[in-house]
Amino acid sequence: MCVRHILGSALAICLIGMSSMPLTAVENGVSTVQVRITGRDYAHREPWQAGQSISNSVTGVYLGNDRVLVLAPELKQAVTATVRFQDLEYTARIRSFDSTLGLAVLELDRSEAYHDPLKNLVGAQLNGDFAHSNAGQPLRLLSRTTDQARTREFTIVYEGTDAARLESEASGNIPAVRFSGWAPGARRGDVLVQADKVVGIVLSFSEEHKEGLAIPVPLLRTFISAAYKGEQVAPPLSVIDFQREQNQTGHSVLMHCGFEFQVLKNETGRRYYGLAPGTHAVLVSKVLPWMHNHTALKDGDVIVAIQQDSADKQARLLQEGALIKDDVMGMQPLDAALTTRAGAPLAEGTRFKLTVVRNRRKEVIDYRIAPFSYSHLAVPQSFDRPAYMIVGGLVLVELSERYLNELEHPPANLEYLGNHQRFHAESYARRYVILDRILPLPVNTGYSAASVLVVSVNGIVVRNLAHLKQLVSARIAANEHIAFRLADGRLIVIDHNDLETSAELVRSRHGIPYLESQLGP
Repeated sequence: MCVRHILGSALAICLIGMSSMPLTAVENGVSTVQVRITGRDYAHREPWQAGQSISNSVTGVYLGNDRVLVLAPELKQAVTATVRFQDLEYTARIRSFDSTLGLAVLELDRSEAYHDPLKNLVGAQLNGDFAHSNAGQPLRLLSRTTDQARTREFTIVYEGTDAARLESEASGNIPAVRFSGWAPGARRGDVLVQADKVVGIVLSFSEEHKEGLAIPVPLLRTFISAAYKGEQVAPPLSVIDFQREQNQTGHSVLMHCGFEFQVLKNETGRRYYGLAPGTHAVLVSKVLPWMHNHTALKDGDVIVAIQQDSADKQARLLQEGALIKDDVMGMQPLDAALTTRAGAPLAEGTRFKLTVVRNRRKEVIDYRIAPFSYSHLAVPQSFDRPAYMIVGGLVLVELSERYLNELEHPPANLEYLGNHQRFHAESYARRYVILDRILPLPVNTGYSAASVLVVSVNGIVVRNLAHLKQLVSARIAANEHIAFRLADGRLIVIDHNDLETSAELVRSRHGIPYLESQLGP
């Protein structure tokens, strides 16, 4: 099992034009461009290894006015961005990045160009009149080839509305459009088109099942409108700082519903909570901390209906599977129904009335949407740079979402910390330290452990990895052995006199040049 990776430090984005053909000759009626992402990838590699060069191509939509819309969550790792059309290169700046959806609007700087090949490139249009209820419509899927020579086109079929589950910590389900058809090589970021207008950006596609999901126009339009507000753009060499700042404040057009819930699937469970036969409902398992000032909802409440104050004349009952009827997007999961309407995100502060069963009595309580912030996470979010330290062959890392995701079967206590304490209104001072593995060395002969929580060092509870480094340094200065107490009760004792020798063996025998990440003095 590999130690989790550090985020790359040099990532460049190149938007490549349409081979040698004039840019005025737009293929297929829509202005698509090739977005090439290159840089260093630390995925599935040790954190001390230098990242290997990677290259990834996705399709971008030229919006006109030097702006390109692209779906590329990996842009959050970017440091610099350059844009190339034909034989010219421009500086590319990220005007806006949605940390939840992974959408970005890139802005091109053409001030130094001696001629202007973009002036005749027409921006793509979004089809705001697309009939989501009319399943069976033929669509076209446009995908730029990896060699940048042309746009591939496939005829597909619109199958109706659906919901897509995003991987971001700050989101749940979002409205999506479902399509099917033969489209070998189709991938995330490709463009769905009807009548030369964009109707969606592909989120996922399965070649095996010949079906996929796409972000609908209402979501795209809301994001683009938000991106066009304001004129502040990140400097070309500070994109990562700009994006991390946005991520840390939860920069997204989407809201989080603010609570976790479980679907009551059987009649036995429904009877236990006093529900009438045939009633569909969800059990609120946890109201997340930032919501306590925005709703009277409590852990253990059972939600049976919702009513948006400004749009619903009467309450909308939950249907089987915790689905809610949306007039435009059809049946949507509860969390999507509380954060979007007709496919578009609802604004902060949008008010609802929730019909709940509490103590076997039906009540109507107030609820309003509140913004999510990454400061609510006690466990570091997935884009955090994982810290590590090696002491006597013991590889110590900080618990993170990325670490948990890479464990095939996380230990129960680590999964609990990750799944049940990930939303908590606390500072980052408490970060759990994990003994990821033990590199075999003479100093640690006889010890064996993997993915175990480190509780204390020489009797002092460990707050985070930087604190552990201080404790270890203090023991070395005092010429004392170093004792690591693990969550399973075991004690690992390392002789401080052997640390220098073991450090050399880690470098020579295991090929690890650095014994720690940047943890301060």
